[in-house]
Amino acid sequence: MKVLSLTEPFATLILNGNKKIETRSFKTKYRGELYIHASHTKIPKAWKSRKELMALVEDKPLHFGTILCKCNLVDCVYMTEEYVKEIKEKHPMEYICGEYEVGRYAWILEEITPLDEPIKAKGHLSIWEYFTEEEIMNLLSTVQYGWMDKENKRHSCVDSLYSKQYKLQSAKEVLKNKIGVCWDQVELERDCFKKSPYQVKTYALVYYDNKNCPMHTFLVYEKENKYYWFEHAWEKYRGIHRYDTLENLLFSVRDKFIADEIKDEFESENLCLYEYSAPEAYISCIDFYKHIEKSKNISFPPFYFYHLVDKNVDMTKGLISLQYMYDHKLYDLFDKAVLKYKNRITGDWQIEKYKGKTHLTREEFIDALRIFRGEDGANCIYFFKYPPYKELGNKIRELSLEKDIYRIDLHNEELQKQIRSIFYGYDGSHSDHACLEKVYYEKITKKEYFEKYDDSIPMNFSTLNHISVCFKNGNCPYEFLEKVKWEENNETDNISINGGT
Repeated sequence: MKVLSLTEPFATLILNGNKKIETRSFKTKYRGELYIHASHTKIPKAWKSRKELMALVEDKPLHFGTILCKCNLVDCVYMTEEYVKEIKEKHPMEYICGEYEVGRYAWILEEITPLDEPIKAKGHLSIWEYFTEEEIMNLLSTVQYGWMDKENKRHSCVDSLYSKQYKLQSAKEVLKNKIGVCWDQVELERDCFKKSPYQVKTYALVYYDNKNCPMHTFLVYEKENKYYWFEHAWEKYRGIHRYDTLENLLFSVRDKFIADEIKDEFESENLCLYEYSAPEAYISCIDFYKHIEKSKNISFPPFYFYHLVDKNVDMTKGLISLQYMYDHKLYDLFDKAVLKYKNRITGDWQIEKYKGKTHLTREEFIDALRIFRGEDGANCIYFFKYPPYKELGNKIRELSLEKDIYRIDLHNEELQKQIRSIFYGYDGSHSDHACLEKVYYEKITKKEYFEKYDDSIPMNFSTLNHISVCFKNGNCPYEFLEKVKWEENNETDNISINGGT
């Protein structure tokens, strides 16, 4: 949309119908639909002293940084002495609302219509273009994937010439040539978002494989406390994708990049994420990599979950599931571990064939867990988002004498290869027991997590929401576990690691 920015109170005067002529020191050839934007600029003192002008907006709200209405720009009239005199005598309110001098121009506005929902925007000089996110995506729909070389020749695929012949285009050139790789397309996106009120950042994922060093660049913007991945160049994921957190967004793009571009050869230490600023236009492929590598390197934070283990347990195999115990004939461990499920299987879980039974075989325990939790029921290992601390109650204090705490990092790429599935559980802290998602654990604080814990009930951990992780081999290998110390209270989210830093 074509937009014109005005300093207040003039934008509001147009909105309210007091002003239908915008006066400017320059002419325009443009005719057609025009949106009126109230700029962020404060009202100059000289205008505030114009009592007749300010009286027109007395007790009326003024607007700053907002597109207010649309109209039609139908004419641009050069101001002669006669024209200025006519406006002053026949249209006194219009005269008050402008700057009428010989040699200036009157932009004639008609069909002024307020917007149902005003649009926040930064503004610009002269007539400028404003794009909604959807309009930017539509604009990019004319751009195909490919690149321009140093001799302005088009290439529809990235080939052996790319590293030596590529030239980064400007935003205008991408629109003109209607071609560009993600590097070029992000610069067009960046340019289109310039006038939006949203905070915009651009990122580059680079995998250093000593061969092609694949890279993908993408744009992210924040809107109403949500984060959006704006993607056009990567056709498989073309669109606007919303996330609750920036961290969640970056992990999502990273995981897709690994799955599609790197696949089985992935080694986590070779992948880097950069937040980069706008590069200079026309730079080469090598110079673009250099620009990226001078930018801010973003590290992926860990995503910890915790598990309690008997102090005397052999941890050689790491954490092991009931299915693992059964398959490896670790029957002493199995028989001890399943006791806590007996009353639930024969009563609470309402499994008809086991209801009221006084004795269950090992096979029946496995079968019941599959019935109640699905095929991998006996393969699951449970983890809490935060480790319990001694001040929670006497039961926990006693437990601290018997149990050690270990944690895993779900953002560890090597650990992810060991996992078949993750179920984020049901919300036991509310009566509806809604199914939880990853974002719940990303947002919840340690204080919130434990606020409904009840040390007095038999199943004292039942009110703590937890996740179920199914490992491919039935165990979480020891190399992915970190032992942490028991904390006395809930004063910190920082957990000390035994024997580490």
